[in-house]
Amino acid sequence: MKSFLIRIFAVMAISCIVKVSGAQTTTSNSATVNLITPLTLTELEALDFGDISVNIESGSADGTCILGVDGVRTPSSGVTCLATDEGTNATYNLSGAANNAYLITYPATIPVYLDGDSGSSSSLTISDLVIKTANNGTGTSYNLDSNGSDQITLGATLTLPAGSITAGTYSNTFEITVAYN
Repeated sequence: MKSFLIRIFAVMAISCIVKVSGAQTTTSNSATVNLITPLTLTELEALDFGDISVNIESGSADGTCILGVDGVRTPSSGVTCLATDEGTNATYNLSGAANNAYLITYPATIPVYLDGDSGSSSSLTISDLVIKTANNGTGTSYNLDSNGSDQITLGATLTLPAGSITAGTYSNTFEITVAYN
């Protein structure tokens, strides 16, 4: 009986060893990364509403000058867009990895100040920014073409408050950001 018990314990010990060694496995894996070309945004033209004449009486509705992505300026409420300087859309070239999607983000409003002085009490507001791309993207998501490029055109609305507006050049800087989507 003693030798029988020794044989049973030996078999149990071997099967435990077999089970432990069978519970582990090794496999070879691979790791890859695809580094794509960084996006590069180059300004070709600054956003410029051109020369505007304003005659908006106090108590009247604010006036606007809409600069469409087609380059056409549309005035309202006492605003006249002059032919002496017809303005330009902001235009950018974008390059990156071919056929990749990207997002554009930009501010909802851009304050512009007399002589570019943010401490000035004279300011106007640019809002309702609109984007058009050469590759016909919509919303905020766009695609680079097969060469990894696109051209972005920006239009917007300039609001001129009713009442007395100080004549002069109003300016400020703003940022647009592009990122792969």
